[in-house]
Formats: sequence, C-alpha cells, structure tokens
Amino acid sequence: MTNVREIHSMFIRDRETAEGTYRGKILTVEAYALRARESIYSTPVVEASDTPDGEALAIFVLPFGEHARASFACLQTVQPGQRIRVSGECRMFSDDGNVLVFKDCRLIAPDSSANDSDLALPAVPRLTSERDREDRAAAGRPTVGPEQTAPTAGQLH
Repeated sequence: MTNVREIHSMFIRDRETAEGTYRGKILTVEAYALRARESIYSTPVVEASDTPDGEALAIFVLPFGEHARASFACLQTVQPGQRIRVSGECRMFSDDGNVLVFKDCRLIAPDSSANDSDLALPAVPRLTSERDREDRAAAGRPTVGPEQTAPTAGQLH
C-alpha cells in the first residue's frame, strides 16, 4: 500500500520509469477524497489528494458499464475530506502531467484505520433529486432511487 503523494512524486521525478514500473499494475492507495462525482465522460470518479483540502493528485475511476449503478451508489458514501483506501489499476499520468489516473477501482475502506476486510457501506437514500434522476434516465445514464443501497466493497470488484 502506498500514499497517493508517494506514487505521484515518483511520476513527477521520472515519468518514464514510473510508467514502466506501475502502468497496468493493481495498486492499493491511501488518500483523502476531494470530490466524488460523475466525470465529463459519465463515469463515477473520486478525485483525491494527500491532504483533506490539497490539490488533486489522482482520479479513481470506479467500474462503469454494467456496474455503473452500484458505483454511483458507492460515490454517495464518500465525503470530501474523508480518508479512503482504494485499489485500482494504475493507468496513466494525465496529459497535462498533473494527475494520476486509476481505473476499475474498488473502494476498500472509507478510513485507512479499518482492516483489509471488505466493509459494508451504509444505505444510500438517493443519488440525485427526482428531476435529476428523470433527466439521467432520459439520457440513458444510470439512476439510483431511494430503494437502492450501496454495495459492499467486494461487490464492486
């Protein structure tokens, strides 16, 4: 397991070596959530840093496609400033050279003091307002209703 700042710094120091070492590898990373949201590509993402109010150092992309509904529900359990532990495939350093991108991520723990077992995440009352859900449904994007509950971390893997 590594801190998000450590791996980010490796990419800053020597991007080519870091990409050769980490690209395509599944890593477990500790960080602080800055934002949990839908990306411009309609994917569920958590932007993270090494401090609760720091600069964005990484983007963790949760599973989408057939797993999008569960992933968007999981986003609702992540609060800004919350310490998280995420496992995912290290894919790239962003084109602008500032942010690490991890794909197919799994939220292991909302707090790094938790053990490595999968944690049951709390129930999610709703992802968005009724109007937002209708707009998302009309656009063919996943919606989450009040009857949905968040998946366990193991269900997202």
